Amino acid sequence: GSMDFYDETQYQGRLPEPVTLIGPEDGSFVDANGAILSCDVSENSIGYQLLFGRDPYHMVYLYSDTPNPPNEQITSFPFEKTWWTVKAHDQYGSTIYADPNYIIAENIMPQIIENITTTRQYSSIQQAINDALDGQEIVISPGICQYYENVDFKGKSLTLRSIDPNDPNVVANTVINGSNQGPTIQLSGSQNADCSLVGLTITGGTVGVSCSDAAPTIQNCTVGNDGSIAIDYWGNCPPTILDCAIFGQVVEVYPPSLIAYWSMDEEQGIIAYDSINENDANLIGDPIWHPDGGMVEGTLEFDGINDYVITPFVLNPENRPFSIFAWIKGGLLGQVILSQADGVNWLLADSLDGCLMTELRYIGGREEQPPLISSALITDGGWHRIGFVWDGANRILYVDDIEVASDTQPRLTGSEGGLYIGVGNTLEEGSFWTGLIDDVRIYDRVLKP
Repeated sequence: GSMDFYDETQYQGRLPEPVTLIGPEDGSFVDANGAILSCDVSENSIGYQLLFGRDPYHMVYLYSDTPNPPNEQITSFPFEKTWWTVKAHDQYGSTIYADPNYIIAENIMPQIIENITTTRQYSSIQQAINDALDGQEIVISPGICQYYENVDFKGKSLTLRSIDPNDPNVVANTVINGSNQGPTIQLSGSQNADCSLVGLTITGGTVGVSCSDAAPTIQNCTVGNDGSIAIDYWGNCPPTILDCAIFGQVVEVYPPSLIAYWSMDEEQGIIAYDSINENDANLIGDPIWHPDGGMVEGTLEFDGINDYVITPFVLNPENRPFSIFAWIKGGLLGQVILSQADGVNWLLADSLDGCLMTELRYIGGREEQPPLISSALITDGGWHRIGFVWDGANRILYVDDIEVASDTQPRLTGSEGGLYIGVGNTLEEGSFWTGLIDDVRIYDRVLKP
């Protein structure tokens, strides 16, 4: 038979020839002298990976990755019953491999994946994570193979570590190697510093470790990649990196839900640029840029008299859940950090104690709600990260990443106006901010700090 390629210019690939294994017969005993596990040359292939598995469904132990069929005499194996196959690939990433065979090995160098909380062992790291509960610990041992997986923590707060994170030889030989089709390790959700990667060598993915709304601890690890980025993280959730060797960049990336971001890092001019969309804002009065004085790089100083920033329309509060976060320093009683021109004051210091509050609520009729006022002081002269989240049913205020006030609020009054940064919604005297505002971010979804 024959096969015609469709639109080869756009959909390139050479379809490697099926792999024919060469080695001991299926189920053979291999003594201490070992054996060569290989395959015939596969037409159109430019690389061959010799893979082992604890069972034929989890071939995630990478023994070798060579441009030609493997030909090394192998004397040690990770399991007494070791399944093996060879996966071939072409220059475009198309792959093919034979159904796995198995051998019974005399010489074993155990390579174990274990949830030490439950003492259960697994055939792959991902399988162990899928079964694990928050707070549990998964330990993987070094050995003759790399762990060939792209691992997703599934939003769970777990520890994944080597058997001895303080031994450089153990770290160097406990390797998680992701395919170049995504991050080697993906963390997402509400994982914090209690979620950790310890004593591992992480390599092979488009990114070594990718943190989406997660701020794990990465300790005593070697982290690399197949590109230029070793670790990436979404805004406001940087990982804690301790005693690691990092080969590549550690960069902040922006989630698609971030719809406006004024970094306040300009050095001069009358525009505060939106780094995400086209919501560039205009400076009114004479706010002062401080390129090196912010909590996150530069910042903008307001004089409390007539300084503020005006933005285009960003969102209507009644339409969907959303989140706001900013860094602030200074301020006096009743002064406003963020408001909407034809709406209400979104974030401000209350007029009695200088604590964070919001006037975002439903206004009108019998269902009118009061403002939400916290007991968290923000006008003490120190830096504070403040936030407001509405999830469609509740209002939540945050100060320094701690929830400081919340209540039920099934709806908010809508507004189509632009935003004011550093003044109240009616530009009233006494509402102009005195101090610094930095790194203002607005998301069109719920985001927990």
